[in-house]
Amino acid sequence: MTDAASPAGEFDWEAAGRALSGSCDRLNSVVVLGSDDQHAARVAIGIARQQAKRRPVAIGDLIGDVGPIRDLAPTGDPHGLADVFEYGVSMDRVARRANGVKNLFVLPTGTFVTNQSEIMANRRWSKLAAGFAEEQGLLILVASVDAADIEALVVQLDGAVMTGHRAPPRLPVARVIGNVAGPAIAPRQTRT
Repeated sequence: MTDAASPAGEFDWEAAGRALSGSCDRLNSVVVLGSDDQHAARVAIGIARQQAKRRPVAIGDLIGDVGPIRDLAPTGDPHGLADVFEYGVSMDRVARRANGVKNLFVLPTGTFVTNQSEIMANRRWSKLAAGFAEEQGLLILVASVDAADIEALVVQLDGAVMTGHRAPPRLPVARVIGNVAGPAIAPRQTRT
């Protein structure tokens, strides 16, 4: 479990991702899962920024236009991962260089996802992961813990980083690389 607090005492999800980044040094493809889209995206960005100091990194948004990832490389082009899987658009066409970070690329969600389960379970993820391994790069995908067939995606990659306090029910424990739980949730006080 990783704990990170900002100077103001607020939990810093991106700092937690940076702290967890070392766990990804020998990996080439991971998915960051969370029940809170913003938290998962910020942990992924922390890992990505740290890893991009040493090698090429692509961060892919499987949540759906989540702000922190979109803000890394704003564009008017609507193409993204959905177009790669549903229409055969090349990955090179959808990748955007992140502003101010040399080795960091963004893979936006894309125009429209008709069947999320089909995209998560698509065998092409294994091929993409192998490509990142050949190039000694890192593919970081960000997805909801509740996404249909998310386990089918995780088993094609090197593993998953969990954010928050929930996990997919059928996720193999051996595939969990790390967990950023965030601030502890205080139990509710009852009056007696």
